[in-house]
Amino acid sequence: MTILPALLAFSLTLSPVLPPELDSVQDPVLTLIAHRGLSALAPENTYPAIELAGAYGLYGCEFDVHCTTDGVWVLSHDGTVDAMTDGEGAIPDLTWAQLSTLTVDSGANVDRYPGLGLCTLSEALDVCAEWELVPFIEIKGGTWSQLDNLVDLIREKRMLEKAVLLSYGYDTLQYLRTGGDVLPLYLLVGGMDEDTIRKAAALPNTGLDFQASHPGNHPQCIARAQAAGLPLIAWVADTGAEAERLAALGVSQLTTNRLTPPQVFSVM
Repeated sequence: MTILPALLAFSLTLSPVLPPELDSVQDPVLTLIAHRGLSALAPENTYPAIELAGAYGLYGCEFDVHCTTDGVWVLSHDGTVDAMTDGEGAIPDLTWAQLSTLTVDSGANVDRYPGLGLCTLSEALDVCAEWELVPFIEIKGGTWSQLDNLVDLIREKRMLEKAVLLSYGYDTLQYLRTGGDVLPLYLLVGGMDEDTIRKAAALPNTGLDFQASHPGNHPQCIARAQAAGLPLIAWVADTGAEAERLAALGVSQLTTNRLTPPQVFSVM
């Protein structure tokens, strides 16, 4: 995918002064994952949002994917394109040819990216590889054969040992695990409980990705998940205080819209 001129011009303005939308955390233990890309600076789930996550030195990038009717995985939080673009309709009912004509018209600083289109999973993985970002792929929907194609795409990109797959659907994770134990999986939940801990622990190489602000995710619940041997991710932590609170509980992987590691600035 060709970098948009507007993106290139914006990227070259990076300086040692963080923009007001961002904040830097100093704890070296923290592993920061950009939530739908660096969505405080660019429209979520887009090519520039992922590139900015790389430019600001985050460890990984989370994004949501849906599959088109002709089998192309596309980045979008919603199952329809109505809120994100100038088009309308459900992604599973549309072809990539139809979606590729749409323009992203909402999100942070969208005016800086005229003509910005939807991003495919293939393009997103290429950006992650370029910036050495770990892709955290939240799967939304898809048939079993489409899930097979998603894993095949990750294999083609030589990212089987780097990519991470997330889903609220336990049946989705069960199906993915039948293909082997290489890809790390995370069960997405709001609040953790004994049932979700048990389910995640029943699948090899699987953790829990929980809502940081959920009242049910108190220190004792987090400790139970850790005692079960589960790796944990918390979403979303957007303040230094919240990041420090979670780190003190032993949760070092955080999904964030606006936090960055201490800055050594890059220019794209």
